[in-house]
This record gives sequence, C-alpha cells and structure tokens, in this order.
Amino acid sequence: MRDLLIFSLVGSFVLTVLLNTLPRAFPGAATRVERAVHRQLDRLHQPADGTGGGGLKVVVPWKAMIVVSVGLTVLVNVIGALAG
Repeated sequence: MRDLLIFSLVGSFVLTVLLNTLPRAFPGAATRVERAVHRQLDRLHQPADGTGGGGLKVVVPWKAMIVVSVGLTVLVNVIGALAG
C-alpha cells in the first residue's frame, strides 16, 4: 500500500511538472488555441440559414473518457504489480 501511495505521488508530481512546462516549450500554442476556440464560437453564433439565433451544441466524448479511464487504471495496476 505504501508503494502505491509513493507511486501515485510521484506520478502526480510528474504530471504537474509536464503540464506546467509544456506551455513554455510551445509559447505560441496557447494563443493559437485561443484564436481557434474564438473562431469556433463565432461560427456557432452565426446561423447558416439566416433565421437568427445559433445553438450551442455540447459534445461530451463519454466513450473516449471511459476507454481512457479503463486504460489508465489497467496501466497503473500493471506498473504497480511489476514494481511490487
């Protein structure tokens, strides 16, 4: 149990460091992503048929979220089994 806690803390630290250093590695990426999001939002608010009032469609990739969650759970368990 102690090994799993240490593994979890180290993994959390590594992910935090990566998420904080990636924007520094690609300095213009945040601005490009922001512009792309604004373009998408502007396009959503302009109806194609001219009737006025665009709708906001919310898409939740729930299947991908489940697959990634199960995959990460299996990965953590395999690494934990190999380490212990």
